[in-house]
Amino acid sequence: MAKTETKIFIETSLGLMSLKQIAEKSGVDFRVIRNRYYRGTRGDDLLKPISNKNKPVKLLFDGELRTLTEISSITGLTPDTIYQRYKKRGITGDELFAPQKERHSIEFYVGKKYGRLTILSLSYSPERKKYICKCKCDCGVTKEIDLTRIRNGNTLSCGCYLKEIRGKASITHHQSNTKEHKAWRHIKERCYNSNSKYFHNYGGRGVVMCERWKRSFENFLQDMGPAPSKQHSVDRINVDGNYEPGNCRWATRTQQNRNKRNTIFITYDGKTKSTCEWEDLLGLRRYRLRSVCLKGLDAVSYIDKLRQGEKKHIFVK
Repeated sequence: MAKTETKIFIETSLGLMSLKQIAEKSGVDFRVIRNRYYRGTRGDDLLKPISNKNKPVKLLFDGELRTLTEISSITGLTPDTIYQRYKKRGITGDELFAPQKERHSIEFYVGKKYGRLTILSLSYSPERKKYICKCKCDCGVTKEIDLTRIRNGNTLSCGCYLKEIRGKASITHHQSNTKEHKAWRHIKERCYNSNSKYFHNYGGRGVVMCERWKRSFENFLQDMGPAPSKQHSVDRINVDGNYEPGNCRWATRTQQNRNKRNTIFITYDGKTKSTCEWEDLLGLRRYRLRSVCLKGLDAVSYIDKLRQGEKKHIFVK
């Protein structure tokens, strides 16, 4: 005879709840809730997400420290959502208690128009493991397209738009899977797709792609040329500038890491270089010059003392 498990109901401020209901409400794994119950935890204490030290988590909210359950009752967010934002994702401030982004249902997309495409129906393809949209273009053509490509802004017509702006029947350039074409697509996504996780660092800051590159991959390839190697990617010389000729180059990961918004540059002996470059030239330990600058000390005087006091710190030509 199969063994059956008796349901356990706990009295909480939300009424009688089973252990499974408590797990769903608090966002804590059911097995953890069950173990806490057998260890003597009762009532609202079972609803509280716990830290590694098995103590209730308290956060500053509205000027005072409150438990996650208290914040949840005010904001409407689940305690686990707040805890995950704070502990796992490192979010602080007002964003910690911002409303959750709603997940769109299939019905949400049907009838929506993206560019020239109107979505007629949407279905999931088990073979491709993607949602496929049946779309009607403004030119009258009906076509099936991946939902991801439509949402990302990569496909906004049946192909008629590119034919119009190029003035020729065929638009195939046979480079869709090349490193250069992928770089071009990713730049457009970062600059114009608000759903991209990188959008806030690019399009959200006002960084855009020039019209010459935006409307034609061939123009981008003509100006940039092919990537020198697989280790090179597109880098903006002025990190606050746009993606345009004269401000972009093919650069290695090391070059890009030394050309960020938080990079500190030092001008010494008429030469301007990043702290990492000076450290390599002087034979210093990594981040030593950067820490000098962050402490508000004079980096130029620091380099002078090194060169005068220690002969081993010399420039490599």
